[in-house]
Amino acid sequence: MTSKLERTQAPSSQRVTTRPQVARAEAPRVEAPKAEGPRGKPPEPRDLSAVAAKAAAFSPGGTAVARSADPGALWGGGQAEADQAFLALEPAQQQAELQALRAQRDELTQKIAERVGVLDQKWEQLPTFKKVEALREYRQRSTRLDPATRAEVDSLLEQAQARQKKINSLRAQAAKLGPARLGRGTPEQRHRLAVQLAEARRLQKKEVKAATRVIDAKGLKLDRLRQTERLIDPGAPKGGLLSTLVDGWNFVMRQLDHFLSLSSTLKLMQKIEEHRQEQVAADNELEQQLLAELEKSARLHDEAVASAKSR
Repeated sequence: MTSKLERTQAPSSQRVTTRPQVARAEAPRVEAPKAEGPRGKPPEPRDLSAVAAKAAAFSPGGTAVARSADPGALWGGGQAEADQAFLALEPAQQQAELQALRAQRDELTQKIAERVGVLDQKWEQLPTFKKVEALREYRQRSTRLDPATRAEVDSLLEQAQARQKKINSLRAQAAKLGPARLGRGTPEQRHRLAVQLAEARRLQKKEVKAATRVIDAKGLKLDRLRQTERLIDPGAPKGGLLSTLVDGWNFVMRQLDHFLSLSSTLKLMQKIEEHRQEQVAADNELEQQLLAELEKSARLHDEAVASAKSR
């Protein structure tokens, strides 16, 4: 009504305090971490638990309010009051309210992009077996994967898991040989194990990348990162920092869509009223012209009768 879900208020100089103000629900302000550089640990929010707590203020249960939802799902009992307050504003004040919502949307959009950048870097740093675990969890939790895509992802993950068993077996064989100084096994055996292990790891990485690419190509990258954020970044809040931002974005967009629609309806009604008044004015003018013509005809008739009598 659905996603950078954190907001800038309209300048106070643009508000007239004698007019009622629109009671907008507040999306939480979230300080998203800056993009991680090539080295070092990426910065994190100072208080992630506070972020999760703030999310409940606008998204009960950590779920987004759909942009297509009924207005009552967003405003509850206060929808009518909010609409009346908005309609009571002067046109310039209405535009200021809408501009404030656009500013919130743009701020959240930027923060979502920054958080996605951080999660992308953390994803690249994850061990391959952790990526397999994250993709399996996404496959189980997501309701947005179509059957064909789900089957393709399942096939790739099964290959990656079979590859992991091969890697574990090769590691066990290498552990039995122990260090070269113990003299167990020939140099050829050790070399063969090393080559097989490297090849198994290469193929597993290829399969995981392919599974990730299949999901992202369906436009589900943001959904994938939201669903697996805690695995990618164990320091994220329980509800997920990215989910908080995306839910906030959906919430602000729902408000913006609603008030834009209300503003458009108001403008249409005003145009209809202006047209009605113009039509009434035109009808009144025509009526006056008809009355004038009738009066002129009556006067000419009276003059003609008086002239006839005088003869």
